[in-house]
Amino acid sequence: MKFDKFGKYFDVLSCTEVRLVSKGDYDDYENTYSLTEIGTLTGDMQPYSGGLAKEDYGLRVECEKRFFTRSALPELKDNDLYVVDGNRSFRIMYIGDYDMGAMLLLKEAELNGRRK
Repeated sequence: MKFDKFGKYFDVLSCTEVRLVSKGDYDDYENTYSLTEIGTLTGDMQPYSGGLAKEDYGLRVECEKRFFTRSALPELKDNDLYVVDGNRSFRIMYIGDYDMGAMLLLKEAELNGRRK
């Protein structure tokens, strides 16, 4: 496998496909939020922690996962975005935007009253 000067780190480990969703209007009657699927991202999901984020990047952020992706979408700049991986959902707590892709720090979250 040939590597460019950045080592194509984002391509080597791109083995997880997740859905990117945004939380919309709240429905008092149903006690739920409308969810809009923005797209899919392919990348590498890794266990991570706020302690490591502080040590590695100097960030104070609560997180449980780190997701590297080369397929970053412009909508990643919006607030209230979630990554859905199978039956689990994660709120995007921080976005590290790089020329070769993005790193998302994620915290597990409930969508519409259940882990989704």
